[in-house]
Amino acid sequence: MCDGNHTTTEGINGEEVGDGAKKSAWKEHVWSTFIHRGYSDEVTDKEPLIAGKDLLTEFQQDKFKYFFYHVLDLNSDHVISAEDFDKLNDRIKHYMDWSVNTMQFLALKEVHTIFLDNFLTMAAGQTKIRGQWDPFPEPPEPDEFKEKHFVTIEEWLDVWGDLVGTARKVDDLPMWLQYYPKTLFDTINRSGSGAISRTELQLFYTAFLDVGKLGEDKINQLADQSFSALTSNGDIRLDFHIYKLSFLNFLLGRQPNGPGQFIFGLVAPKAGHRLFAVDYSALTVQESPLERETFTVEKLAGPGDRKSIIV
Repeated sequence: MCDGNHTTTEGINGEEVGDGAKKSAWKEHVWSTFIHRGYSDEVTDKEPLIAGKDLLTEFQQDKFKYFFYHVLDLNSDHVISAEDFDKLNDRIKHYMDWSVNTMQFLALKEVHTIFLDNFLTMAAGQTKIRGQWDPFPEPPEPDEFKEKHFVTIEEWLDVWGDLVGTARKVDDLPMWLQYYPKTLFDTINRSGSGAISRTELQLFYTAFLDVGKLGEDKINQLADQSFSALTSNGDIRLDFHIYKLSFLNFLLGRQPNGPGQFIFGLVAPKAGHRLFAVDYSALTVQESPLERETFTVEKLAGPGDRKSIIV
């Protein structure tokens, strides 16, 4: 925004000034320019701050909703609390035939305690102002943390968005989340062989997903499909390295491509989504040389009917 003032001063032809010297004819133009620098919302555009679940794709949100409803919230009260993690720990202890002093059980309980505490703390500290996330929120009072005993589905997605929305590698995740796949792997691999078997994976699904609700046939089908996806149809061993990569794909995979959707069962993509399909017809179909399209520069000038290319 600019405001200009124009001042003109004209000399007087032939007028004697001072000691009798004549002042020549001249014109003087003075321009004043004022630049308005924006400092308020009215003149300065503020880019919206993207945070929380807005950092997640639709499929990522589907995966975390599946974790919420089908792994933890089995009492269907639509919140996650210490009660849900306690029941999950008890189910795993029962199906894995552990005692209360089993090393894997104690490690699992500790990680789940840290898991819940972090979600409660982050959910309590989330603040929204006029529909936008506050980049510099005031730290909640200690009493506010004590009052927070559960996490809703919206808070659940927002916290996951803050945790993994901008992460690109395992080092970008908090330490407890980096350690979680190791705890799960040691839980599943009860034989200690260093590689998860199909039977161990099925037993894990039975403990995690509550076989009473899914049924034996569904668990068997899920175990077959998941083990095939995690091991590339049995070509590789499901050791900790492969399991960790699959777990990272569950957290960071933005589209339904990869084995991560089988970590806690099958998260089926919605209609319109499909895995990448490879069309090998161009390599297998035998065509006559006469039927092949000859490239010319003139073909670039107009629209073509080519459907694919070989690279």
